[in-house]
Amino acid sequence: MIVRVHNLTKHTILGDSVFVANTPKERVNGLLDFDRLNEGEGLLIPHCKSIHTIGMKFPIDVVFLDENNKVLGVLRGITPGVQKAQASGPGRKVLELPAGKAQESLTSPGDQLAFVKVE
Repeated sequence: MIVRVHNLTKHTILGDSVFVANTPKERVNGLLDFDRLNEGEGLLIPHCKSIHTIGMKFPIDVVFLDENNKVLGVLRGITPGVQKAQASGPGRKVLELPAGKAQESLTSPGDQLAFVKVE
């Protein structure tokens, strides 16, 4: 499934072609098979509160969310090889974006995000 991600608090868009990793295989593979994320792309991992970037080929921004899609934390420019990054608090979802997108969209803790299915 592909979704568009809106920051309702800042009235910005974080991605218009964000893949939702729903299966165990999609969750395990994450972005490992990608050489980069293009503008507008990203990965949403439901039922997740920590990530790693071991084996990745490019830096990413990481947005940690609670069950209501409220931003708990934002990590910018996480480089390949990080063993573990996690939310402070009851994280439930992780949004991975191209490096720089979190700052560009002004996304920060406390912001409310919304996900709209793209047909």
